[in-house]
Amino acid sequence: MTNSVAVFNTSNVLVGTFSTIQDAVNASSDGYSIFISAGVFAESVTITAAITIVGAGVGQTFVTPPSGSGFVIDSDLG
Repeated sequence: MTNSVAVFNTSNVLVGTFSTIQDAVNASSDGYSIFISAGVFAESVTITAAITIVGAGVGQTFVTPPSGSGFVIDSDLG
């Protein structure tokens, strides 16, 4: 089964579904929401927009980067 990551815009309309979190982040703009399915995502994610990221629940969604941090915020999102 392929992991799924859904992106919704500020009007809660589905923008698209992606197989990686980074692809979903790249398709997002400020105010968008990303919903990540249960599973293991072997990637590092760089966030450059003020977005909301929601996993499937405690113990269900895992980000396991090949090295370094799972998430990097590369912007002043304040």
